[in-house]
Amino acid sequence: MKVCVFALLMVFLLAFGAVGCSGSEPAEEAAVPDEVSADCGGPTGEGQEAQAPGGSESSNAPAHVLESLDGNSMSLTDFAGQIVVLNFWASWCPPCRMEMPDLNEMNAELIESGAAVLVTVNLTDGRRETRDIARQYIEENGFGFIVLFDDQGLLAGDYNISSIPQTFILDRTGNVSSMIIGATTKEAILEKVNSV
Repeated sequence: MKVCVFALLMVFLLAFGAVGCSGSEPAEEAAVPDEVSADCGGPTGEGQEAQAPGGSESSNAPAHVLESLDGNSMSLTDFAGQIVVLNFWASWCPPCRMEMPDLNEMNAELIESGAAVLVTVNLTDGRRETRDIARQYIEENGFGFIVLFDDQGLLAGDYNISSIPQTFILDRTGNVSSMIIGATTKEAILEKVNSV
């Protein structure tokens, strides 16, 4: 019995990309614009150190203005001087959905402690992921974190997103301190936030 359950679990993990979401759908269903693909992410873990491209004078984060879930215009430069947890996701991605409850719980803790701010970026391609689909997913699950819509793949391009989910920890100057490729946990992110 245990062998059967294990075998079924392995088939599920392989079929649904438990560590990252595949963009290997037909071209008309690509997760993000052609210049930014969304292939499977690697296992949860620390990626290579990276440097974010230049933004405003007060922050090295990209200065693209994106619309938020609540209709406000926001940029990563709005969070200059704060540690930012930046997460890229889509609602069609099983590993993204797996980590969302942890992200929501972490968001509440970050708001209370003021240690960092969580900003999630929805890869809204207008086909497989639309603003309405993402909004419905967030509202149905009662998630309270910031959601920005990256309709043009601008921010995803700046951070060279090739798989989702991906999470970056930005230091107070907007530089990438660390990154996690694939689904992650609250504990893994908070450990990196605390080391900034």
